[in-house]
Amino acid sequence: MKRKILFAYALLSMVSVLALIGVSCVPALETRDCVVMLGDSIFDLSDAETGYLEELSGHQYRTYYLNGAQMDGGTIQDIESQYDSAIRAGAIRTIIMDGGGNDYLMGNGSEEEIAEEVRQAYARILNKAQEDGVQNIVVQGYYLTDNSPDGYAESAAALGAGLEAAGASRGIKLVYVNPVADAWFSSRRPSQYTISDGIHPTDAASERLAQLVWNAMVANGIEQGAGCPSSGGCN
Repeated sequence: MKRKILFAYALLSMVSVLALIGVSCVPALETRDCVVMLGDSIFDLSDAETGYLEELSGHQYRTYYLNGAQMDGGTIQDIESQYDSAIRAGAIRTIIMDGGGNDYLMGNGSEEEIAEEVRQAYARILNKAQEDGVQNIVVQGYYLTDNSPDGYAESAAALGAGLEAAGASRGIKLVYVNPVADAWFSSRRPSQYTISDGIHPTDAASERLAQLVWNAMVANGIEQGAGCPSSGGCN
């Protein structure tokens, strides 16, 4: 009986050691605190896209996005204010962001007036980013929904071109990710990639958005090398 007890104890100890070894072999994600994510509920409702982006990159980023956030104003901390909070917390090398959808859904004024407010908010963020030494900005656009206005695809392409030019004029590498132009989205109806509210992405759509963002980062050499100075320069 004593021998059986000792054998059982030894076996249990071995299992515990193996379990600890298994845990210790899982690499921890590197925190890149000079990379921040700003935006609205496309990111924040489920955090799914952020999770997929972490898997693809092997990094964790600082996140400031909020459900209901507008580019300008509103009752939730707007995206310009998110930037202000992020830069107060530490230096920024790269921004990953979206923004503008809630301004159209909840803003006051004509479509033209709202578009101008959104444009000005982006310009203010770009000006601050230039002053603060931000090197890269990845702007994720919105996919089509059943409520998208006529001509949205053309407007999204024009917005992207305008933002990229505005970034270049300030010495910032700005890349616009346009889901409307992606075959995965264009081959599906909005009801197939949005949840029941017809606005927010399904898990599969969040995974695809993360892939598009990461592909853009890889193609443009954004956050592909050394880590942030404050995190020890890890790769």
